[in-house]
Amino acid sequence: MTNPFRMPGGIASAAGHAADVGVTAFSGIAQAASTSAGNAANQAQTTDLSGGGQAGAASLQMMQMQDAQSARMIMFQGQQAMQTEQRNTMQAVSSAQTDAANKEISNVAQTAKGISY
Repeated sequence: MTNPFRMPGGIASAAGHAADVGVTAFSGIAQAASTSAGNAANQAQTTDLSGGGQAGAASLQMMQMQDAQSARMIMFQGQQAMQTEQRNTMQAVSSAQTDAANKEISNVAQTAKGISY
């Protein structure tokens, strides 16, 4: 019976997958930070051109809110990537333990079959 949690290729494959998840998450975080910085620069320029006043204050407040939202999303992405990496590692270890136990059971069964003949 196949183990539904077993990653093809075993622990090495799972570790590689976990590393890929980390790289992907880092790329997403870098992209979000870049987008946030770009938005901040655009809004700062808009505020400078508007000459201040209520419109300038509103624009600055929106920029700060978007920056805070981007920071929360970056943290969330990073936490999710860490949890995924942890789950993948735990599944790889569990798979290796299950494989070892199955091999031991198979060896005992083969030995018992040999003795009975």
